[in-house]
Amino acid sequence: MRYRHIIWDFDGTLFDTYPVMARAFTETMNEAGYPADYREVYDLMKIAISETVKKFQAEYGFGQEVLDAYRARRIEFELAGARPFPGVEEVLTRVIAAGGDNFICTHRGDSIYELLRQGGVEGYFKEITTSAHHFARKPSPEAVQYLLDKHGMDPAETLMIGDRPLDVEAGQNAGTAGCFFDPDGATYEPAQHQITDIRQLFDVIGC
Repeated sequence: MRYRHIIWDFDGTLFDTYPVMARAFTETMNEAGYPADYREVYDLMKIAISETVKKFQAEYGFGQEVLDAYRARRIEFELAGARPFPGVEEVLTRVIAAGGDNFICTHRGDSIYELLRQGGVEGYFKEITTSAHHFARKPSPEAVQYLLDKHGMDPAETLMIGDRPLDVEAGQNAGTAGCFFDPDGATYEPAQHQITDIRQLFDVIGC
């Protein structure tokens, strides 16, 4: 194997959550009387949820009640429809079968555990870091460095995969290789690897 240790981002990498999150936000905004376009929201979500909220709050000035309604709808929609990208379970399985291990490094909170369970992939990860760990946000390498140190991983044998430049940068800032994933074909040239389908990781990892 070229990489024995795989650190995954969650939203937009392991799980196809952006369409669900964007639909929940768009419907909440429109229901509250604040016009929102799904495509615009989707593109903003791929940058960060916080950027999406900031943009629409600046435009419309809505309060906590609307945010609470969005979060409740998002949880409902995610549990009903958010699933792993095609090929995820195959890659996770093969990494472990080849003697490697999988980790998750995400800004998401405890909602990740139920989504992993519903997606049938909860048992494939050696450790998961979430917002509960209070690490500095990516591209800070703090969470990645924690995993490297705790599990004695060689950065040269470690791959950080994510759908945003900051995911790749978080790994690279800790000395790992980075893989940029975008099913729509966007690229991030500083990444050592670029994929549009999770199953392309078989060749990247060498398993």
